[in-house]
Formats: sequence, structure tokens, C-alpha cells
Amino acid sequence: MIHLSLVLDLSLPVGDSGDALVTTYRQHHLPLMQALLRAPQSATGLCINSWLLQQWISQGLEEGLDVLRQLYDFGKVELCGTASHHAIMPLVPENIAFRQVRRNSRMLQNLLHPEWKPAGFLPPQLAYGHELSRVLLPLGFRWCLADDSSYAALHGTVPVHTVTRCGGLAVLLCSRMWSQRLEQLVSEAPRTFAKRHHSELTRWLGSDGHGYQVLRLGADNFPPGGGQKLQNYLEEMQNLGVRWCHPSHLLEIGRASCRERV
Repeated sequence: MIHLSLVLDLSLPVGDSGDALVTTYRQHHLPLMQALLRAPQSATGLCINSWLLQQWISQGLEEGLDVLRQLYDFGKVELCGTASHHAIMPLVPENIAFRQVRRNSRMLQNLLHPEWKPAGFLPPQLAYGHELSRVLLPLGFRWCLADDSSYAALHGTVPVHTVTRCGGLAVLLCSRMWSQRLEQLVSEAPRTFAKRHHSELTRWLGSDGHGYQVLRLGADNFPPGGGQKLQNYLEEMQNLGVRWCHPSHLLEIGRASCRERV
């Protein structure tokens, strides 16, 4: 079976906190979260950094905070960890990286539930380095997302049937090519897009048709009004036999066949 996971990334770097941020919120962030909330079923990863949450709070954008709480309460999203101020993790000292990750988790605990703990981590700009395991494992993370093209540049191929591990941390590889294509979804019929994706994905996985793929969608890059098209695309992928699941569920399919990379 093909397993597909989508991670919706709302995080923004520290910067303009005025009209531009509110515009991004109203045109991109809020509509996409509302589309997930309306969906009959959803299994999406969602990432938001605490700097952006603080901006929503200070500017009174309560509807977005309420929708985020509902998505969590109803189990429609898996909240992922990230760096509080969108730091490029391999480029900052380890103690700073630890502080940013912990600060982000604490902010979400205060907002959602004091016992909430993230299983996965989405590094800003998907900038992964092996040293991240020393930061993430002590904080209770089980997996981290990474760019598949960077992995391929180092190791030659991208594993599709196994989950890679580095220093005890599972590394889920995100498809750069299909993530970028997904940003153009509004220019094509969702079901046509899904059939093309499924066809190429089946050929890529080979004769047994078993494997996984992770897509990262940067919410601020997704055109306004695309929430329903995104939902239609995901529904069609399920109709074609793809299992749409939370990122952490992908660890189960590769538990018996993880490979270690340093």
C-alpha cells in the first residue's frame, strides 16, 4: 500500500508583524485551517512557530487560535515541533537550537494542553543536519522531516520502502518535486492532478506498490481559495487506494526495515 502524509507549514520567519502578516493570515493560514476543520476526515501534519502565534495573540486574531485548538481537539491534525523564531538549525549553536525548540513546544502546550508533546519536528526550510538528533531526542521527538533531494545528493538514492534513522532519530524524507507541484494545484483540476500523481508515484515505487511519500505545503505559498481543491485532491488519492495518514503513522510501516544513516 502507498502511504501519503501531508504537512501543512504555517511558520514564518521573524519579520513584518503589520498588515502583510494579517493579509497572509486572512488569505492563506485561516482558510486552509478552516478547510481541514470542515473536512469529514483529516490526517494532516501541521506546523506553526511560536513567534507567529504570539503575533496572532497580540493582534487579536482569535479565530485562527480557536480553529487551531479545534483541529487539535478533534484529532484532525498532528501538531509538529519547530524552531520558535525560524532559525536555520544546523547554523546555530546547539544550546540556541535547544532553547528555540523547547520554547516552541512550551508555547503550544500553553495554547493546546499542558500534556501535549510533539512526536515530530519540521526544521525551518527543511534544513536538516545529523547534529539535530542531539537536540531533538532529549526533548522527546521521534522523527524529523528532511528534504529528499539533499539526501539523494549525499547517498545517491531516496529510500521509498524504509524509514531512515540517524543517531536514533527517524528521518522522514519529504518530496521536494511533488511538494513544489502541489503549490500549483489551483491551476489544475484536483482529480486530474491526483491521477497524475498516483500514476507517477506507482511507477516510482516499483512492482510491489508499497512505500511512502511526505509532502510539505508552505501555506503562505499556496494561492488563496485553494483549501477545497486541496481537500478534493486528497480525497481522490484515497479513492485511488492511497492511505492518507499522520506523519507519525509512517514510522509503523518502516519499523521492521529501518536503515541507519549517519
